[in-house]
Amino acid sequence: MQNPSGRRHLLLLVLITCCLLFIVGYTGRLAEQARLEAAVAMWDSRIGASQARQAELRAELDYVRSDAYIHRQAREVLNLVLPGDQLVVLVDEPPAQTDPVSAPGMGAAQMSPPNWLQWIELFFPTEE
Repeated sequence: MQNPSGRRHLLLLVLITCCLLFIVGYTGRLAEQARLEAAVAMWDSRIGASQARQAELRAELDYVRSDAYIHRQAREVLNLVLPGDQLVVLVDEPPAQTDPVSAPGMGAAQMSPPNWLQWIELFFPTEE
């Protein structure tokens, strides 16, 4: 038979080993729990951002479907008018024509040709 002090040492060694195994398993579970909580927080923030974006898009969709948007687009983009309205088109006043000979520093070579001549030159280039 073994002596009682040897049994105590063996029992103490088994108890310490079990405690160490428990501690290692517990810390592993704590680390896994912290990782999962961080993942949940990240997904919660992404869900919040998606819900905010969805609210913005719904508001924009409601505005685009409204009569005010349709009237605005018809007036500004398509230049349509309501019955009884009068369309007014503002035209910028062309710059004053100056005589190329009397203008200082402006020779005949510096003047650009008329638009119709520029279009002809664009479509039918002359070889120089």
